[in-house]
Amino acid sequence: MRRNHPELLKHQRNQTVHQGVRDPRASLKGCIECHASKASGSVAVAKTDFCISCHSFVAVKVDCFECHASKPPPSAFLPLNHPHADSAATRLAAQWRQLPLQPGAKP
Repeated sequence: MRRNHPELLKHQRNQTVHQGVRDPRASLKGCIECHASKASGSVAVAKTDFCISCHSFVAVKVDCFECHASKPPPSAFLPLNHPHADSAATRLAAQWRQLPLQPGAKP
């Protein structure tokens, strides 16, 4: 896992985004729920959290959580006042997901 971690994540991203495979066992949310620290509930807040501990050791920036939450949200929707909703793009995406779907429109 440690050696092939970036390739594994890219492969999973391609399957999810490009092929539409939505297997909960291989989702990033599933990884975060399993590996989240008991103290912070996150994988990327404290230096001892799962992702940060290895990334700090090898001096690699963790950029996954610029788009993804490092804590599993309590619901399927990211509320507008969520701590990870700090960028305009994240707030816009959250607002878009909360709009009702128009009849006949594709999600």
